[in-house]
Amino acid sequence: MAHIDCDLYASVVEAYEGVRPFMLPGGYIAFDDPLTSTCLGAFEAVEELLIRRDRLHAEQAFPHLVYRAPFIASTPMS
Repeated sequence: MAHIDCDLYASVVEAYEGVRPFMLPGGYIAFDDPLTSTCLGAFEAVEELLIRRDRLHAEQAFPHLVYRAPFIASTPMS
């Protein structure tokens, strides 16, 4: 499990890309701040990377966005 608690776009991107290679299939990634109105950059990063690029769907949306990692750690996603 990875718990990403970042407020800014760049911070979320850095944290997600940093933990992504180490996630095992079925592992959870929780984002703490994307639903906070003062953290729009965090929401934009989650939308761009997880939803659009990696095509993940949230398994929980409140109080945190939670995604399950379907990818294999050693296989880069394009």
